[in-house]
Parts: sequence; structure tokens; C-alpha cells
Amino acid sequence: MVKLVSNGRGKISYLEKRLSDKNYHLPSSSADKDYHTYQQRVLRSLISAGAAEQAVITFFAETEQLYAETFPSENELEWYHRDPRASLWLVCELYEELKSYRTENSASYLSPTSLQPAHNVRVDAIRRCIDDWPLMLFTPAYYMKEKSIEWAELMDKHNLFKDVYAKQVDVCSWLKKHLQENTIISSNRICGDSPEEIMAWCYTSYFIWRKNNLHSPDTVELFIRKFKSAWSTQKNRIKNKVEKNLKPLNVNISQKAHDILRYIATEETISNDRVIESALDMLYKSKAGK
Repeated sequence: MVKLVSNGRGKISYLEKRLSDKNYHLPSSSADKDYHTYQQRVLRSLISAGAAEQAVITFFAETEQLYAETFPSENELEWYHRDPRASLWLVCELYEELKSYRTENSASYLSPTSLQPAHNVRVDAIRRCIDDWPLMLFTPAYYMKEKSIEWAELMDKHNLFKDVYAKQVDVCSWLKKHLQENTIISSNRICGDSPEEIMAWCYTSYFIWRKNNLHSPDTVELFIRKFKSAWSTQKNRIKNKVEKNLKPLNVNISQKAHDILRYIATEETISNDRVIESALDMLYKSKAGK
């Protein structure tokens, strides 16, 4: 059976299944460029086999109505089509749903070991799962609608990373490291290398972690407070680095010098960087004044 890339792929597959249920075996082929082409070929074949044309047309109408009620439209899938964060989160949610019903083997291509960290790959995999929907308790249309609402609520009320952005500095890697060091990441998905994929991994990891810790709101609240403090500090570092054109300095100093550095920084409540800059400035002025 030929798998089409567009929404017609699912409709063709659904029509094939309904025909098969009625003992008509008319698989699609490479000549069927879209659903309409396949439908017309089926119509001709059934009429040639003795079926009444009006009965076939009625069957097609019923099939399309059932498909519309069962499967989501392309517009209803836009929320994750255009957002790598949403597609990764949805893949994780969908795979966990399948595991809870012990049907994950029917969609093993969604597993962490099989799915590559790329947005377009995830979109295709989700489409494949929708077309070959393995869950019997609810339709893919219902599931996708519920997940779209859940995602919208997460982004509206719990988008902790909405301000994590900087033009000239890589903040994605900083965020990933912060999450790895401050949460027990339950997501075992591979993180991609691009900024979009790193942010997708960060959002998904946080949302999954948050969901797993809803029974402990204090834990979630503590993480949020610590994150906001850490991001505030990081923003100041970025601002200073960009505005003051700061340069990294990698030098080795003695333990005594290090202890003095920390003592002055603590007593004056300033950073190590500021202590070094002040000392250099004083030394330069004393030399220049001679």
C-alpha cells in the first residue's frame, strides 16, 4: 500500500480499511496521486464488479463523514506542526499514553531509541500514528484536541522560559545545563544540536518534570524561584559581557592569592571579577602617576 505524505494518505488508508471490511480488496498504488484519484478508481472498479453507482457514492459519503469525525483536520494539527517544542512534547505524551495501554509496540517509531531529534521527523511520525491509530478508547481527533488545549494552557500559564533569549549569546545551552543540574530529568529523549531543538528538549523536560511533581507543589515552586534567580544572574552576566565587551581571563594563581581574592569579594560584597578589575585599575593608576 502506498503511503502519501499529505492528509490524503490518512483518508486513503481509511477508505481501504472500510473496503476491506466489506471484502473489497482494492489497495492504493503509485498511480493514486491523491484521495480523489483513488476514490474514482475504486468507483470504477466497484461498478465494474456490479455495484450500484449511487450505493458506492453513498458509501463514499459515509466514509468521509466517519473520517471527519474520527481524525483531526490539518488545521487542527497546526499547533504542533509549526512548533518544535510542541512536537517533541506531543511525541513524549503520545508514547507514554501508548505505554500505559501496552500498545507502544504498535508505534515503536515513536520510542526514544527510534526517533531522531528533528522536528520534521517528529511531525511525520505523529501523522503516521494518527493514520494507524492504535488506541481504541478514544479517537485521534479527540486526543489531539485535548492535547492542543493542554499545550495551550502550559504555554499560557506555565511558560517559565518565555524570557530566556539573547541575541548574541547562547542561552539554550545554559538552560539545558541548568535543568540537568537542578532537576531529575525523566525524559530520555536525545537532545538535538540546534537552538530550536535544545529549547524543545528543555521545554519538554521541564513540562514532564513538572507533571511528575504536581503532587509536590512546594518542589515545583522552589525550582521556579531558584530558576528565576539563576536566570536573573545570567542575564546580568550577559548584559555585562555584551555592553562592557568583557573578555574571559584564564590564569593560575596561588592558594594565598585566591583566599585574598575571596576575602575581599566577600567583605566588599562584589564579584571576583570586580576585585581583579579594581586591583588592576589601582596598579595602573599608581604606575601612570609616577
